[in-house]
Amino acid sequence: MIPFVFKRDDSVDHEVVKGYQSTYNYIMRFCGLYPDFRGFWYYISGAHLNTVHLAYIWFLAAYMISTYYAFAYRDMELLSYELCYGLVTLIWFTVTHYTIYKRDQLDSLFRKVGRGFFTYEKPIDSEEEAIIDECNTNCRKTFQKTLALTTILAFWTCIIPPLPKAVMGDYSSIVEGGVPVNKHLALPTWNPYPTDTHLTYWTMWMYQALAGCTEAYIIGATCILYCNFCTIINRELKLLRFSLGNIKNRAIHAFKMRGYSLQLGQKYENSQLYQVCLVHCIDESIKHHIELKQFHGAIQNLLGFPIFAIFSGSALTISSPMFMFLQMIGEHEESSFTLVMNIFQYTIIIFGFTYFLANYCLFGQSITDESALLHFAFYDTPWPEAGLNFRRKVLMGMIHSRKPFVLTAHGLASASSETLVDMLKTVYSYFNLLAAT
Repeated sequence: MIPFVFKRDDSVDHEVVKGYQSTYNYIMRFCGLYPDFRGFWYYISGAHLNTVHLAYIWFLAAYMISTYYAFAYRDMELLSYELCYGLVTLIWFTVTHYTIYKRDQLDSLFRKVGRGFFTYEKPIDSEEEAIIDECNTNCRKTFQKTLALTTILAFWTCIIPPLPKAVMGDYSSIVEGGVPVNKHLALPTWNPYPTDTHLTYWTMWMYQALAGCTEAYIIGATCILYCNFCTIINRELKLLRFSLGNIKNRAIHAFKMRGYSLQLGQKYENSQLYQVCLVHCIDESIKHHIELKQFHGAIQNLLGFPIFAIFSGSALTISSPMFMFLQMIGEHEESSFTLVMNIFQYTIIIFGFTYFLANYCLFGQSITDESALLHFAFYDTPWPEAGLNFRRKVLMGMIHSRKPFVLTAHGLASASSETLVDMLKTVYSYFNLLAAT
């Protein structure tokens, strides 16, 4: 599919590369969300993405058939699996394709990060460097934590759970008259052929492990992209607030760089040339704010659908393993070893998806909180001792900054701490609903 949609491109945009590296989005390329179209990598990426396309279509069909069998045989355990894993596959199937075909928008965001938002006339000082260093550290930590959690989630969901029974030769859970879906596989889905022999079981195990790990890294890569873009916006908002608080020193720097000087005994506030420099500095801050508003709009346009996807499916994805955990404890049919394995598996799934949901909400809340402070930063500038032009600029900045930045799920729900609380309440409601059936 890739060779017919995307063209090979051997050019290198260094600003895009810098933005890609500074946001630590390396696993986007590994899982196929951000393929490399240069040279021979174009064909490798094309083969990889074609495989991802076909695997997604296969699993969506298999989950639909498995869900039908779960209802037909009234198998609540299987239905819980299909609700958890099947919903995740459906959601991230759409997110993956959406992100891949928004490649140009993603490149423009990386280019903006790599190029920089706005360069002030006054060179940055140690406090501004500290803000930039803190941002880089936070981006790296987000990448490391999310990568580690995604790897653990992939292993404990798709690789480790079926191994104990498989090693003992117990390849299939299908019995005569029972539901025709093998629950001893990592992803219990319908298969067109039996997986009850050594060859068929391990072939399907490897196929499911590769597909499941790829999907897990797609989820993690999207989360890293979102969180680190939010961190970049936070960094720029802090730099903008600092520039407004430091506007006097910036104006004095501009005054001196232009070769101006004060008359004997004259104060800066009484100099018309200083007032001109002051207006120039507030203009710089307003332009910086405009650039940030445009960047925020571009992020909303690109990531609005992934936010909608994680919000729409997380409640059921988290509540399903909670129900499976409750049902497993109540039946007491498994051995102690299998029980411990399942506890680890379900706990990691619950914690992992709660972590992703919390990141989307709390990082969105952070830029809302930081941008809300900007309105007051404009007011705190030295406008009482400035001229009329400066006061007009301050008023303009206050008007444009009175509405804080908010990332939403296509306008349906905001990425905020309030939404996180509502989602956790929904998780509990779904869990009660499943437990009552």
